[in-house]
Amino acid sequence: MTDTIEPLPAQIDQQKLAEELVAQAREEGVRLVGAGGLLTGLTKSVVEMALEEELSDHLGCWQPVSGPEPSYTSVLLRCARGRCLHNVSMPNVLIRDVPENVHARLQSRADMHGQSLQQYLASELRRLAERPSMDEVLARIATRHGGRVGLQQAVQDLTVERDRR
Repeated sequence: MTDTIEPLPAQIDQQKLAEELVAQAREEGVRLVGAGGLLTGLTKSVVEMALEEELSDHLGCWQPVSGPEPSYTSVLLRCARGRCLHNVSMPNVLIRDVPENVHARLQSRADMHGQSLQQYLASELRRLAERPSMDEVLARIATRHGGRVGLQQAVQDLTVERDRR
């Protein structure tokens, strides 16, 4: 047996509310439809509020980023216990003036991996960030202590090792 959800009885008189909004819009010279119209703005507000409520119900929390007017896509969601963060949008990187041949080669590689160019570049950037730079490797080597091998001894040891192969 499946349960069905019955709609809740309206707590407000929707018809009366709509009439009041239309009357106020006409008084203030606001168009009812089209760009900048009452219907457009009202629809946007209702959809955003409904999404906020859905997120709040789903995640158990909802705290917009502080600031003058955070956009919906940059809202940071924090779980109630502070154990996790959900960021609706991730940081972006914009690279300008990429030569066409480089772009074409990267697009080709993305296609070979079955990825979009964005997915491919994001994975390559992750790989690049995880790999230590030469300066980091050299700094790590400089902190190590232990035996020292002179240049001539190192060359001699390499020659012996190569001769074995």
